[in-house]
Amino acid sequence: ASPHAPLRIEAFRLPTFRVRVRMDRYAYRGGETATGNVNVRYVHGKPAADAQVEVVLETGEADPPTCVVATDPQGIARFELPLPQVRKVLHPTIRASAMDASGETYTDSSGVTVQATPFQVDARVLPSPAAHESVVELAASVRRWDGTPLAGAAVIVEGEAKAVLTDEQGLARVPFRAPREGRPQSVTAT
Repeated sequence: ASPHAPLRIEAFRLPTFRVRVRMDRYAYRGGETATGNVNVRYVHGKPAADAQVEVVLETGEADPPTCVVATDPQGIARFELPLPQVRKVLHPTIRASAMDASGETYTDSSGVTVQATPFQVDARVLPSPAAHESVVELAASVRRWDGTPLAGAAVIVEGEAKAVLTDEQGLARVPFRAPREGRPQSVTAT
């Protein structure tokens, strides 16, 4: 056995940037837009203005949602990434990378949770605008996450005792009394 071992010598580079991802929220529903900031600073603390930052939603897809944003004078870049519609909970990573003048890339990431979106509810009041405390009708359309109509969903207007089921086209008309002074009311479908 020889007391000698091969030695490899490489140039040492001091890090130039620090990259930090900060999400506005860490939980979203499928189809929403994930938003946040990327803070890019030089290691000595000064903001890295006009740095190009690539932000990627890592879902395992071949062509993931990506955006390229530039930092402002404070070293902050605001981003928005569309989230996919999902059938079950997804835990993707949002990765942000900034490259310094020497070509070295610095990265940070943050996990997010994307909740399944079982269906969407679109609703409008007829007639519109409605007179306060008059009897009006809510026209609701309920669709699955893939856009197909959902028959048999129970549509309920807040404060009303009766639910109306959607038909084969995912449509329901729910009579209710318009609230006083335009107070908003929620609509629920189950």
